[in-house]
Amino acid sequence: MSRLRWHFRCIAAVVSSYVLGTQTALSVVGFVCRRMLGMPIANVFLLYPARKEYADALAYRWHQRRFGWQPGLVGFYRQAGRYGLIFGIPNLEDEIRAPENAARVLAVMSRMEAIQRRVGAPRKVFAGILPSTLARNGAEDEHLSQQRHLTARAVLQALDHVLELNGLTRDVRILVLGGRGYIASEVIRLGGGLRITSIDADGWDEFRQFAEECRGSAVVVLNLTKSGALLDYARELWPGVIVLNDAYNANPTSMDAALRALAQTATAGRRIAVLGDMRELGPYAGDAHAAVGRHAAELGIDVVIGVGPGGRQIVDAARGPQVHTAALWIIKEIISRCIQPVKSKSLLHLDPGMIWIENPVG
Repeated sequence: MSRLRWHFRCIAAVVSSYVLGTQTALSVVGFVCRRMLGMPIANVFLLYPARKEYADALAYRWHQRRFGWQPGLVGFYRQAGRYGLIFGIPNLEDEIRAPENAARVLAVMSRMEAIQRRVGAPRKVFAGILPSTLARNGAEDEHLSQQRHLTARAVLQALDHVLELNGLTRDVRILVLGGRGYIASEVIRLGGGLRITSIDADGWDEFRQFAEECRGSAVVVLNLTKSGALLDYARELWPGVIVLNDAYNANPTSMDAALRALAQTATAGRRIAVLGDMRELGPYAGDAHAAVGRHAAELGIDVVIGVGPGGRQIVDAARGPQVHTAALWIIKEIISRCIQPVKSKSLLHLDPGMIWIENPVG
């Protein structure tokens, strides 16, 4: 049955590319939304698959080759009362970043501009590394510039919130990882009143100097650099350092990397993984969450805590470790007196005697 559903998805993608991917069809979509349904398209949004498995879950390989670098309509969304169309390309991040594909990336920008005109959308938005890649290739327009500015402002608002929550003043030392990056450079420009030290992803000498100056004191590390770079520096941080990590949604790659890092961390206690939903995986979601749970078991993680529907699928697959839902784990750890066993259908692969709570009336 799952194989049949996969074929239906792939066939739907083919139909979308050949039927809805034409300029005429897009004009009709824009007209219908604007004139007949009274909900004009506010944005056209372009994304790409984080992993090859995602692309393979949604489209045949021949389809991916045929429509590489060509945005195809894959869905729509509603946000704050406005509607947008979602387009996708099957190309992966390494292909987008590769210098030899600069002309293809610029062609994608031109195609999105044509789509924007056809559907009558005032704005276009790009996911992931597309904005920085387009800017590096000289294609930054007012929409990309605005997206960069708004993202930087959101990061600074989050930073102010973190400082307030932790009782820190704005003169605390702040280390920005990836300071020459597309978003980070704008954050640094807007955060002129902050004590910011900026280093790039491979700036180990600058990091060591910063650590010598600040070790033992309160510091905020703002991670705005490439995926995986934070892990190298995190091992060198000291107690009391606050890390503000600007990251994409969790995905199987990041989950696996986090689990491997946890498994390799030396400790005299237990290794506990708190894992929640991975968003925007589409039909691949169930298999992806189950794969994370199996990986946790293979690595010998002592306790796996699931949060949300995806977390339930993770702990369902993590048959080896001791597994809990997050709420019951909190109950177990906080309440010291253990006199009544919990029996609940919400527990997945959990022995009745594993969780205990105090009887509130006894």
